[in-house]
Amino acid sequence: MGKIIIGIDPDCERSGVAIKDLSNGNVKLMDLSFFGLYEELLVIREDIKKVYIECGFLNKGNFHLSAIKSVRAAAEIGNRTGRNQETARKICEMVEWLGIPYKMVKPTQSKITTQKAFKALTGIDSPKGKCAQDMRDAYMLIHGM
Repeated sequence: MGKIIIGIDPDCERSGVAIKDLSNGNVKLMDLSFFGLYEELLVIREDIKKVYIECGFLNKGNFHLSAIKSVRAAAEIGNRTGRNQETARKICEMVEWLGIPYKMVKPTQSKITTQKAFKALTGIDSPKGKCAQDMRDAYMLIHGM
């Protein structure tokens, strides 16, 4: 039986990934390209209990036009959102292909936006850098398990 759970916050460039070893509580946070994620999963797949993937396409709508946004801005947001959603679909397809159990998770509206708040909640120092938010989001998919 697997001893590792993984949270993935998909992104079209680099996805946030959190890997938690249930046997000792160790956590690894990283951001990986699509094929970097594939390689990581190949190496540890025999030890994986389950993968939790944030799937924005589970939300009811994807409408971004408002009184304060231009049509161009709304189109750009929609484009980025659609690319991320397709990445989530491909990651689901990837783990299914590899025979790894997974669960699609509907995104929540709340995010932990600061390293200080993340550490207060989890006790974990996330790596510094531009992808730290994606890593925190990935970890929150598996927090408490």
